[in-house]
Amino acid sequence: MKTIHLNLASKPYRDFRVPYAVLGIAALVALVLMVYNVLTAYRYLVDTKETRAEIAAIDEEAARERALAETMEQRIASIDAATLDEQARFINQQIRERAFSWSEMMTGLETLLPGDIRLTSLNPSVDEEGNVKLSLQCVSRNKDGLILLLDRLYASPSFGKSFPSTDAIEGTGLHRLGIETVYFPSGREVKK
Repeated sequence: MKTIHLNLASKPYRDFRVPYAVLGIAALVALVLMVYNVLTAYRYLVDTKETRAEIAAIDEEAARERALAETMEQRIASIDAATLDEQARFINQQIRERAFSWSEMMTGLETLLPGDIRLTSLNPSVDEEGNVKLSLQCVSRNKDGLILLLDRLYASPSFGKSFPSTDAIEGTGLHRLGIETVYFPSGREVKK
């Protein structure tokens, strides 16, 4: 036999507690997540506000630096490099000549000159390395004194690349010899 279920209520009873509980929990979770999202968005805006301010300051500084670099490039482009180089070479040459100890060179030459040789002309010039090219004009009563002078120049550590440039005998019997040599100031490496 079959059981009969009679519902005598004017409205049928339905149990909505479980769906309402699930809906309430879901609403509560949604509310918690919404509050969390709002707080995260707020922190993001606050934190990035400082970062955006720093980025803006860096961008302004970069713009100033670019403008300064452009100004410097224009100034550099306006410089006449050839004239500046020529002036620098001239000034460096003058500095080398003024820094050179002429008395030291003359003392070195004096010790090398044999007693019967007279120095009649000395024409110095300083090269870019600081070495002094000398053009000497000497006279002697005999040829042996001039050969002795060349030997002494070859043997000296202060002089190098010595060679005779002219050789003549004057009507008075004096031997005239032109010598080209390079003087190395003390402390410089000798390049023979």
